[in-house]
Amino acid sequence: MSQTLDDVRKIEVVLKVAERCNINCSYCYMFNKGNEEFSDLPAYIRQSTVEEIAHFLANGARELNCKDVSIGLHGGEPLMIKKERYVEICETFIRIISPVAKIDFTMQTNAVLVDDEWMEIFKKYKIQIGVSIDGPREYNDRARLDHRGRSTYDGTLRGIRMLQDEGTHLKAGVGGLAVIDPHVDAKKIYRHMVDVLGIRKFDFLLPIETHDTFDESTLPLYAKYLCDAFDEWVADDDTSIRIRMFTNMLSYFTRGKEFAARENHYIFNRWILMTIDSNGGIGPDDALKPLNGGLFAQNVRDVSLKEFVMSPLMQDLRAAEMALPEACSDCAWQTYCKGGGHYGRFANRFSRRNGFDNPTIFCGALKQLYAHAAKRLIESGVAYERVVASLEYSGARQQFAPAAIRTANASFGGRKTIPIHMA
Repeated sequence: MSQTLDDVRKIEVVLKVAERCNINCSYCYMFNKGNEEFSDLPAYIRQSTVEEIAHFLANGARELNCKDVSIGLHGGEPLMIKKERYVEICETFIRIISPVAKIDFTMQTNAVLVDDEWMEIFKKYKIQIGVSIDGPREYNDRARLDHRGRSTYDGTLRGIRMLQDEGTHLKAGVGGLAVIDPHVDAKKIYRHMVDVLGIRKFDFLLPIETHDTFDESTLPLYAKYLCDAFDEWVADDDTSIRIRMFTNMLSYFTRGKEFAARENHYIFNRWILMTIDSNGGIGPDDALKPLNGGLFAQNVRDVSLKEFVMSPLMQDLRAAEMALPEACSDCAWQTYCKGGGHYGRFANRFSRRNGFDNPTIFCGALKQLYAHAAKRLIESGVAYERVVASLEYSGARQQFAPAAIRTANASFGGRKTIPIHMA
């Protein structure tokens, strides 16, 4: 099944402006999971590359008649780039893309380097900001230390406070992102995010692991973590607190199969997501890099955006991501979960033996979360029939056959050639 690009509404780019980081998170898929590609890339994006990327996106938006381009300034740590270069990057994209499409900027940061000058830049370009922090100090510092093994909590907290005090353009507030550690208290993390940090929009991120690296004995801990976090969120009964994992799930369970059909069509036909390295290399989610070299072999200077999206590798990966693994064919949650693809990372489905034809490594934990959430909905008064009806839509199963997964496995290099070095 090929992506048709008949009505593209949004082009979303994760742009690696910095291929280095000022802290050293132990779970980082970019630096600490065995992939060394970053060491061969420019540490900071060059202006000539920014110009090439801007024209690549503008020409792509024009060709596809897309009026919405979102650029996520990412790393590494994006604030490691010099401020004048950061401004030059924003100005270049505005100058070249804005005559063709509306452009907005987002950024994911650890916030340690935020200062008054950065705040003026954020306000000038209306940059929407997400901050990575894993909860209170004792939890955050389990993985998020600097290169000398010191705590990063105070630096991140100071950055969050500056963003909250001065970031008047952040209408929805500063976003938050916490990587799930199944050995800590999810409720305590939730309360810290909401009550201490004052963050009202955040998400819990499942770690980047595969079937070859994951410790299955931790699955019950992940299940407890997810259900505990969900219960704490429900107990607040506050619609201004949005957790993407939970709000999306409840939207699906309460709005049914029509919601699923619209969402599938939007994701596959109306939304283009790509990662661009600091050298202009283009590829899919860069969390796949530890699984296979050469994913970013194409470059903005050599292909058009449409050619990239329609390339065999990208088409195969896209179709496989939407396809249902064989092992999920009898699962009650298959319509929403899609083998774990609806929430989490595609890398979580990978194994050297079967490629992507596996449920997510978090399957058991997600099943418990879905059942727990459905039960809570029914107990709260949502009709049982309504919840069950949402599980009956099988359009994704019919549209994307398991053959798509087999094709992606072959295009990805085959199970014999994929080097796995993840710890």
